[in-house]
Amino acid sequence: MKCPSLFHFYRSYYGGASQGKVHFARAIIETGKQLENIFRSHNFHGDKQYEKREFALSLTKGFLRRFYELAEHHYGRRLFDDLHWMENRVTMSKQIVGKRELYIPFTYCAVPNENRLIFFEYGRLDDVAKWLPIFKTLIESYELQHPMPQAEFITYWDLMKGTTAELSYPKSFLAPKEQVVITARTIVEHAVRRKGRRSWDL
Repeated sequence: MKCPSLFHFYRSYYGGASQGKVHFARAIIETGKQLENIFRSHNFHGDKQYEKREFALSLTKGFLRRFYELAEHHYGRRLFDDLHWMENRVTMSKQIVGKRELYIPFTYCAVPNENRLIFFEYGRLDDVAKWLPIFKTLIESYELQHPMPQAEFITYWDLMKGTTAELSYPKSFLAPKEQVVITARTIVEHAVRRKGRRSWDL
């Protein structure tokens, strides 16, 4: 069973509702697709090209615009030399979660020469210090599709406000493993109860 995003897991960990606003979730999903295309094609004008599309989403336009502003500020023309687009997923087995396996896909950029990982977020940077311990527990305790690169720093780019936050990965602590497991079980149980309905908006 797929958990749609790390944010969904974080929100569930802290007892949040399972669904967000549909239009906002759709814009985030679309932004992720466009970022993947931008990195794979090394496109310095992806925001401008997206804006010309007939059915381009207004929120996604803004997210992409702020991505390029941050990218220009921090990396300039070396953007695609320094940043590597990465895809991965954490899998928690049926034996751990119960009922069925849960996997959590996530994307990020690795910056090898800085020992840095960059995650893209959307207006929630005040919470990143709470998220990092959960992320650290997930990737250090459960099966990963691919090994994670070495990281000294975790940087978050807020594509809503154009701001950033940086945390030290080695200095971050682990979240309680039992609470991570409880969260995974809650997500699975919630999905099973709503089987047949579209419950993964974000």
